[in-house]
Parts: sequence; C-alpha cells; structure tokens
Amino acid sequence: MLGSLAMGYCYDKVNHLRLLGVISVINGLSSIVLPWCNIYGLFMFVRLVDGFLCGGRGGGGDATVLSRWGTESRHLTQGNHLSYGLGGVLAPLVTRLFLAPRVPPTSINTNGQDELDNISDVWNTTAKPNDTDSFSNISKISQSLNSSFGESDVVYGETKIHIAFAITGIVNIISGMLYLYLFMKKYDTIPPYTKSTVKHEVVYHRAKLTTAETAFCIFLIGVMFITFCSVESKSQSFLLPFVMLQMGWTKFDGAYLLSLLWGFFTAGRFTGVVIARFLSPRKLACICLCTVILSYTVLSVGGLLGINAIVWTIVPFAGLGLSAVFPTFVVWTHENVIEVKGKMSGFFQFVGAIGFFTDPFYIGYLMENESPMYMLYVGIAQATCSLIIFISTSLWINSRKVKAKE
Repeated sequence: MLGSLAMGYCYDKVNHLRLLGVISVINGLSSIVLPWCNIYGLFMFVRLVDGFLCGGRGGGGDATVLSRWGTESRHLTQGNHLSYGLGGVLAPLVTRLFLAPRVPPTSINTNGQDELDNISDVWNTTAKPNDTDSFSNISKISQSLNSSFGESDVVYGETKIHIAFAITGIVNIISGMLYLYLFMKKYDTIPPYTKSTVKHEVVYHRAKLTTAETAFCIFLIGVMFITFCSVESKSQSFLLPFVMLQMGWTKFDGAYLLSLLWGFFTAGRFTGVVIARFLSPRKLACICLCTVILSYTVLSVGGLLGINAIVWTIVPFAGLGLSAVFPTFVVWTHENVIEVKGKMSGFFQFVGAIGFFTDPFYIGYLMENESPMYMLYVGIAQATCSLIIFISTSLWINSRKVKAKE
C-alpha cells in the first residue's frame, strides 16, 4: 500500500523507465537475499522493503502502458494484468519443487517394520485390480499412515526454497535491466501511439468536471475498487476454507478447486486481451460483474444444498468474471474521467490493497462464528454494490461528456 502511494508520487517527477528499472533491480536483489536472513528483525525489514517495491512496480506498470499506447491501451492493459494471473499459476508449481520433503524419521521405534507391514495389509485389502473407488482406498492408506506415524513423528528434509526466491529475483532483475535499456535508448521520448481515426468519426473526450466533481468521482471510483477487490480476496483466500467448512471437503480437493479458479482466472485475463478490442470498458465491466454476481448466487444454492457438482461447475465462471474487472476499471477511468499517470495508478493499487487488507477481518469472523455461507452472501452484496456504483458513475460521466467530430 505504501509502495503504491510512493511510486505514484515519484512516477511523475522522475523518468519512469529509469525509476521502474531501478526498483525492479532492487526488488530482485531483495527477493534473493530474503531467505538468507536468519535474524528475525532483518528478515522483517527485508520483507517490508520487498513488499514496498512490489507495490511500487504494480502501480507504475499500468501508468506506463496507458501513457505509451494511448488508444491501443485497452487490450494491452489486460495483457499487463494477465502476467499477474500467470504468476498465480506458475509460482506454486515452481516453488513446490524446492520445498522440504516429508521423510520418515531415522529411528521411528522398534516396531517400525510391523507398522509398515500393517500398511501393506491395508493396501492389499483395499486396492483391488478393478476397484473403481481408488480415491477412497488411497484415503484409507493415508489415514493408516497418519495413525502409524503421527504428525509428531514426521520430519522434513533439507529445504531448497532459496532457489525459488533466486529464480524470482533473477526474473525481476532481468525486467529491470530491460527498463534501463529502454531508458538508455531514449524510448521515453517517443510520442505515445495514436491509432488513426476514420474521418467524421465521433470522438468522446473526457468529461468536463469541476475540481469538486472530480474529487467526488475519484472517491466513488475508490469505493468501487475497494468493494470489488474485497470480492476478489474472498475467492482467492477463502474458497478453500469455505468448501472445507460448508461442504466437508478435504484440503486435497479444495486445493484442486482453487487451482481451477486460478486457471480460469488466467484464461479470462488472456481472453480479455482479445475481447477488449471489441467491447467498450463499460460493457466489459458490466458483463464481468454480472457474471460474478450470478456465479456467487448459484454457488450459494450449491452450498446450502450441499451439491458438489454445482461448486465444480460454477467456480470456473466466477474466475472468468473476476479476471477482467480491475484492468477494465483502470482503462474506463483513463478514457472517461482523468488521465491515469503515476498518482492515479498508485491510487488504484492503494484502494485495491485496502479491499484485500480489510476483508479477512470481518469475513474470517463471520465464517467462524456465524456460517461459512457469509463468504458468498457478503460477496454478492459487495459485487452488486460495485456494479451499481459503476453504472451510476458511468451514466453521470456520460451526461457530462462533450461530443466532438473530427
């Protein structure tokens, strides 16, 4: 949050390519150093620096795309946010390769071989060649393992998590060097790209607002971002607890459902790159928010009735609906209200972080003390609120626009 605000302030005062390059290189170095910080105070300091720089880079990316690509920034902004979805899919797959493996202790007890024989008996009595309930058998074997070797007996091998952090750091450093290369080649002096328009085409300029009206409009946009990002936070952070508490699922099945959500979230960002060329930001945002509201509503029915098939079927649609809203809000603001530079881009990241930061406090309490269904109930209310604010603000802005013909 602080990084996005600081980046927004510095972005318009310092050459943005050089600023993004330096921040990315330092961010890469902090990622590499972080796992080697054995002192708690030092670890927290480096972690705070790392988070501060990540917030700054997020705010500067949107401002750079919008300022450099002009009329073509709609689908490119979607492409910029596609990398976020790809990171959510690829990061766990890469990181799991370097986690500490669970291994049997070197000396369990004198009856260790007898315990292994018991596990072998479970396998022989449950896993038949033509058994169609193989998942149930595996679950029984897992339970036998857990009962034979309790959690207190489990030991872990040597972790290599520093390699995963090093990979992240190297990628960040490479991106920073590319920014610095563009800076040295003076790419920042090239005029923004403007697509030639057809003669006599109607062009819609930004709304003519007074200072007070602009401030009020930015306030409404901030509330719109906060409510939506709260919905996105629920889907990413509380979907697993929801299916475990409400549906009685295992962590194993819940993890697969969460991966399914992230997969379709990334697919939605990818298709958004194409769809944004044909749909206006207003239409695209309304379609996506309506999809989220309908998905959450149907999920509520599935949760109340305990129908697993509904959850597996509808979660992908929720991921698709969530995927394109944030970048579409940014593009709509840039085209209709105010030019999105460093300060506005940092503002978007800041208010979005407020939604992610505050949501766990009340949702966690409601799910634990009232009902897990409150995750969906509150999500429906917040998505509806975001949609109403967006439509109302859009209608107001359109009434203040001035049409001009070229």
